[in-house]
Amino acid sequence: VEQFHTMPVRVFGAGDAFDLGALVEVDRKGKTTRYFVGPRAGGREIVHAGKTVLVITPQSPLGRQLMGAKAGDRLQIEIGGARDECSVTAVS
Repeated sequence: VEQFHTMPVRVFGAGDAFDLGALVEVDRKGKTTRYFVGPRAGGREIVHAGKTVLVITPQSPLGRQLMGAKAGDRLQIEIGGARDECSVTAVS
């Protein structure tokens, strides 16, 4: 909890890359998933603005694959041992 309280608040603009503190939307197979990049508590689901958000860390397998991605990027990611294409639809 302390790490979340001391984490600097950052405003992400158009063209900014996925980084710690970002709320990111990823489209995979027509389904939008929302991730929050936090310093800890990866795997925890929270509800923000009525939508489910999964907390991931930069050190997690998915976090490592997404770090540095920007809105509009198409990526090949591996989830559960399977590779799949996704697109980053928003970073805020």
